[in-house]
Amino acid sequence: DALADPNSNLTLDLGFQQAGQLGDTVWFDYNGDGVQDAGEPGLANVRITLVDNLGNTYETWTDATGTYTFTNLPLDRTYTTEVDVTTLPPGTVLTTPGSFTTTLTYTYMEDWTHDYGVRGLGEVGDRVWCDPNGDGIQDPLEDGLPGVVVTLTSGSGLEVTTTTGADGLYLFPNLLLDDTYTVTVSAVPGYHPTTPGSQQAYLTFEQPVDYTLDFGLDSD
Repeated sequence: DALADPNSNLTLDLGFQQAGQLGDTVWFDYNGDGVQDAGEPGLANVRITLVDNLGNTYETWTDATGTYTFTNLPLDRTYTTEVDVTTLPPGTVLTTPGSFTTTLTYTYMEDWTHDYGVRGLGEVGDRVWCDPNGDGIQDPLEDGLPGVVVTLTSGSGLEVTTTTGADGLYLFPNLLLDDTYTVTVSAVPGYHPTTPGSQQAYLTFEQPVDYTLDFGLDSD
């Protein structure tokens, strides 16, 4: 071509391929309902594997917030994520399926629904009672106090609240093992404590439950 620039090169074409991504969260499902509720923290250092329909495999780990992401995934493929249960915290079970499958296409390039819930096997609790002699000891005829607010916090960031039943009993189930739990009884108008207002328990495989956290209250 007589008009072509001898210093130009119009053959250097660049192609771009769109890519997909998927993932989301592994979290501590305190109430075991399979739904991530407010205050239920993510779980770090859980391994997630990804396999596509061509047999390609990938892996990643959850971060400090329990979040994980697979990026730069070719589209028009089917992907399955799976939790490596050997990397879950000790003494836990899943409250959701252990794997999820989705197909990424040019019209569905992202999927953030691969969430995994985990609950523990430990329990903490016992009783808030009326201690009229103020000695901090539950005597046979001393009744439980119903409707008292009790709060549990953990070293891993969990905070949940319950109230005592008609018999003064309370229970925090589904707790992770290898963690420290602090239970605090709220102030009750007209009463003062006869035992410490906060007590701790440490749950392990050897001791997965602790039903010794009792709170005495005497009327003013």
